[in-house]
Amino acid sequence: MKTINKEDFYNKKTCTDWQNKIGVEDYEKNRLKNWAKIDGEFYYIKELCNYNEIIGELIANSLNLKSAHYEIGKYKKKLKYMTKNFKEDGKEYLKIYQTELHNKKNILDLVDNNLRNELLKMFALDIFMMQTDRCNVNIMFEKENDKLKLAPLYDYSCAYLEIYNNFIVYRNCIQNLYMNEKDINEFMNKYPIMYNYLQIIDNTDYLKLLKDELLKYEIELKKREEHYIEREFNEGHMLVKRMVN
Repeated sequence: MKTINKEDFYNKKTCTDWQNKIGVEDYEKNRLKNWAKIDGEFYYIKELCNYNEIIGELIANSLNLKSAHYEIGKYKKKLKYMTKNFKEDGKEYLKIYQTELHNKKNILDLVDNNLRNELLKMFALDIFMMQTDRCNVNIMFEKENDKLKLAPLYDYSCAYLEIYNNFIVYRNCIQNLYMNEKDINEFMNKYPIMYNYLQIIDNTDYLKLLKDELLKYEIELKKREEHYIEREFNEGHMLVKRMVN
């Protein structure tokens, strides 16, 4: 487990080149205080209030979907999430409102097949996690040679906050999917590959994967934590089954 020191964090007096090196836009400059440089690498540091970030990455991995990597580190004896900057030199990174997709309807029908499948994997993940914060600043695209791809997914924290029978299954800045049977059937018939992604999720034991991941940091789930996460997963599975049945 890495140790984060106070002197590792951004200091606006001495770290004058960090904004460009990390790729932080002007409107996000206030978040520079959350960045640290450890062993020559830039990391975004955030509170570890639940294990949703690791869970989200595990689900993304099972779908072969690129994700930011969430490590656990220690700062002043408290556990923190550490996310290494995933932006690569030579690639442009855009929020959806910075692309030609902004304010367009039926975005899934406007993109190529590869990007469509990446977005559908993201939808499947967020349905299972009942994500409520996949807003236009929490989706990023890579642009290379005028071609858009989904950048590594990030920020899974606002999950499992709504009960499964909410009238909206999935809500984000690209697609609203409502709970009534007609809308679900139409969506699944139009994009049948969603069955594959949802079935992968339904057949994967994420609780075991989470326990295995936490053991790398010598962390063992308490019984009440395990019970709570298991209940969350059960609600996610109920949503998935409602989609595929």
